[in-house]
Amino acid sequence: MRLWIAEGFVQKTEVKSLEDTAEDYIMDLIVRSLVMVDKPKSTGGVKTCRIHDLLHEFCLRKATEENLLKLRRDDAGLPKFDEPSSMNYIPSSIANLWNLETFILKSLHGRLFLPDTVWNMQTLRCLHVSGKFFDLSLAKDNLDSSSDLCNLDTISALELDLGQSMDKIMKKFPHIRKLKCSLHETEEACGDWSKIVAMDFLRRLESLKLSFYRVKDKDYGFSFPMNLKKLTLEAFPWSMISSIGSLPNLEVLKLLGTKAGGEEIWNMEEGEFPKPKFLKLELLCIVRWTCSGDHLPCLQKLVLESCLNLEELPS
Repeated sequence: MRLWIAEGFVQKTEVKSLEDTAEDYIMDLIVRSLVMVDKPKSTGGVKTCRIHDLLHEFCLRKATEENLLKLRRDDAGLPKFDEPSSMNYIPSSIANLWNLETFILKSLHGRLFLPDTVWNMQTLRCLHVSGKFFDLSLAKDNLDSSSDLCNLDTISALELDLGQSMDKIMKKFPHIRKLKCSLHETEEACGDWSKIVAMDFLRRLESLKLSFYRVKDKDYGFSFPMNLKKLTLEAFPWSMISSIGSLPNLEVLKLLGTKAGGEEIWNMEEGEFPKPKFLKLELLCIVRWTCSGDHLPCLQKLVLESCLNLEELPS
């Protein structure tokens, strides 16, 4: 879908984003049996697809003719995609690609730092990092004078330090729809600031993953956007539960481990979690989980992994 958007094949409409329109194209191909579903999303829809080997060969041949990709073959004569070598840094000249919309990095050697010039890449829509190590730190100098990335739709593997600089960075992509980041405590985080992590101004944010590393303070407060549909919390302080139960549009919730000494009792309050269809609990310390039939009225799928102390499920 990112390739389609970058090549201008997807037309924007007033009622749908480019990504939503591209997903409609995928569904059309599935209905016509040109594409097969490989993995579904947790709330329906398609996460990954496959195609038949004959169709694959046809696509490779046409894409090569149209200069959409560069193709080479391995020693056995099988098609093999060219990939750039594991660079140690991203040069400032990356900003010279003034029309770049999708930037995908495979990080195999630790942290990656993007240069300040990334703030000049106004057409950037997707910034994605994958690999064994996926920490990504944006340079924080001159944030006040740098431009906003108003077209940025998706960011993964963003590393943020708790504190005022985190607020400044997040305000640089006001229209973000999907965000994955890890949060760290620094000297700044322990300094004189409100200890409230405000994200409610990201009004278009639908999918959020927060991973907490080297975070000891349990007094942080979080305010999430009301439009949030999918939330994943990893190694999180249990005190956050009270701030997510009232999210009116949350459909997917994944709780993947709490800090050492997490809560042993989860008492769901009246009116909490009205919309979740998918709930995953993994590596939680809870022993007792209490709720009534009025809680989680829309739940369709429950996944439990390594919650070894949990005595029983609520009726």
